[in-house]
Amino acid sequence: MKNIFYVYAYLNPDKEYDVPHVVDGITFTHEPFYIGYGQRDRCMHHLREALDISAHSHKVHTIRKLQNEGKDPIIVKLREDMESVDALALEGLLVSSFGKRIDGSGCLTNISDGGHVNPVLPGAANPMYGRPLSPESRQKAVTSYKNWWYNKATVEEKAAAQQKRSETFRKYWADPLIKEHMLSTREETKRKRNPEFYVQLEIKKQQKKEAKEQRIKLLEERREAREKKFNLNKCSPEERKQWFKEHYGGSKNPMYGKGDRLAGSKNGRAKIYRVAILNYIFVCHGNVNRFSVEFKNHFSCNNPLTGSSFMKRYNVVVTELDSYDDLSEDYILYEGPQSFERLKHEQFKKCKDR
Repeated sequence: MKNIFYVYAYLNPDKEYDVPHVVDGITFTHEPFYIGYGQRDRCMHHLREALDISAHSHKVHTIRKLQNEGKDPIIVKLREDMESVDALALEGLLVSSFGKRIDGSGCLTNISDGGHVNPVLPGAANPMYGRPLSPESRQKAVTSYKNWWYNKATVEEKAAAQQKRSETFRKYWADPLIKEHMLSTREETKRKRNPEFYVQLEIKKQQKKEAKEQRIKLLEERREAREKKFNLNKCSPEERKQWFKEHYGGSKNPMYGKGDRLAGSKNGRAKIYRVAILNYIFVCHGNVNRFSVEFKNHFSCNNPLTGSSFMKRYNVVVTELDSYDDLSEDYILYEGPQSFERLKHEQFKKCKDR
């Protein structure tokens, strides 16, 4: 016989022992009010029984009293993975040790003395032991049920059966203890059926956890680096200078060894641009962007090189030249804001952003 049985106890959370009570090597910290044995979710059966308003027993009333006070009985599996005979023997031992309320000998709400199963006999004592239902018997049972459901049962009987089943399941899953137990049992069953899948699943979970921890660590390092750089504004000039020297000094400087690359016309690779605005010709040697910004600020108008309305109104034309020899007309060499003093300001005052 398989070792699938266990012995369980319902403990009263309001009655805690000052000194733990030990029976057959099992320690009780609270007073038990029921001892039972079974398999699978048998230990949760009594909670479902308490939901049935037609059920009346000392055990059920004890459970309801605790639940009305906002408490739940403590359900403990005392010993697991046992054969039926051993589990029954332990149940009888515990019942006799604590005694029953029904005869005034103890604290348990059990009706029987335990140690036996009614009405089903265990093992070889059961006349059906080793005799599973034949395919014919199974088919006969299914046919009988289908015959009743499809041919004999009325619409009202079907509706009543479905309603009763729905109410039972709602009550069943409404209890958090029962729901937690059933979900855990379902998970254990899945793991037993397909252990390899869950091994791979655990490996993937661990990999995801490690990747998440690594991302958090990297983000934390970046945040600390940003804070350190941001706090430079609060440092003294000497500390700031030392920090930039350590991080950007020498070969760490992106412009290290590029001192020959000068700006503007001093750079031999700078390009020459011809900018025509109305009747004025400007020549910019490598600094056309600065020209457009300073022109905009000086005349309080649009950017002459990006403002489409300005370019259309004042016929702005930008041409790239190879050398100064390509210029045949008079021009103004742009050398800074002073180059605009030669223009008549009135021509551009009305050129506002639109």
